[in-house]
Amino acid sequence: MPLVYGMTAWGIQTVFSNPYYVQAALPAFDYSQPIVVNVFDAPAEGDGTEAAGPPAVPEESPEVQQAYVVFEEARKAFTAGDYARAFELAEQAIRVIPKDPVLHEFAALSLFAKGDFGRAAIILNSLLAAAPGMDWTTLSSLYGNTDDYTQQLRKLEEFTEQHPTDAAARFVLAYHYLVLGHAEAAVDELKAVVELQPSDRVAQRLLDTLQPPEPDTASATPADTKVEAAESAEPPAAEADDAGTDLVGQWRAERDGDVFELTVDEDWNFVWKVTPRNGPPVELTGPLGAEYDTLILESAEQGTLVAQVKSQGPDAFQFILPGGPRDDPGMTFQRVKPEAK
Repeated sequence: MPLVYGMTAWGIQTVFSNPYYVQAALPAFDYSQPIVVNVFDAPAEGDGTEAAGPPAVPEESPEVQQAYVVFEEARKAFTAGDYARAFELAEQAIRVIPKDPVLHEFAALSLFAKGDFGRAAIILNSLLAAAPGMDWTTLSSLYGNTDDYTQQLRKLEEFTEQHPTDAAARFVLAYHYLVLGHAEAAVDELKAVVELQPSDRVAQRLLDTLQPPEPDTASATPADTKVEAAESAEPPAAEADDAGTDLVGQWRAERDGDVFELTVDEDWNFVWKVTPRNGPPVELTGPLGAEYDTLILESAEQGTLVAQVKSQGPDAFQFILPGGPRDDPGMTFQRVKPEAK
């Protein structure tokens, strides 16, 4: 099993906890851990963390190729309405390709389609801790008839109305509202989830992202308030004077007396070194992946570390571990500049 954030091998002590996880409920993967993804695409332009493209993805093995053939059969079964078979085949593919988030999200969708909201929540919580979900265009393409999806969504809505204290089902409903672009409805469900299940850090993080600021009721009209709420659901635009962060170089951060050093070369290979306040230093190496605001550091010896990053200009970025405490400020890495001669 890959070592993710929370493991001492990386020198970090933040722990992810999936509140819906039930041991052996989904045997193909241990969803008590986040779904660690391997992404090798460069960040989208203007997302605040810019860098040169990482190395190409290695060629797929015959086993992986066959797993994707199985997944294609799963998609056909899903389109035909055989959701149980689709889920069974998806699990077969996941056993071979555990780091492909699409397979996990498809498995969750298959469970949702057949009304198994509890197990769908297990997968989605693990998935959304470290990766974004599908958009409506992608999800709807899996259905032979989108009216089928509408009927399934209505059944979920009816279920949550009849079982308002079922946090797992309401988490799944919030996810689907997000897929559909219904931010306000998603916020309502996430508020309920956080109240019912305070340990759901993923729901809290999503809520923090979507929750609009309180309007100035003294000066704002009802129409102004609606506009502000709608705009607040959009990702914040990059500051005009923020040129982003070129990750190539040497970086340093400190936390609780521990020193973290990250070096990224031109080929997007990294060296991660932690010098703890007490104990021997830890040094890991491997390829670096990035997508949007997510960094993926993969070590052959100790698995994969996933973190969210936010540019603080050309010489600094914030490094936050998904699924951690709501008030965790993360670490701020500063560029180590060569000494002037």
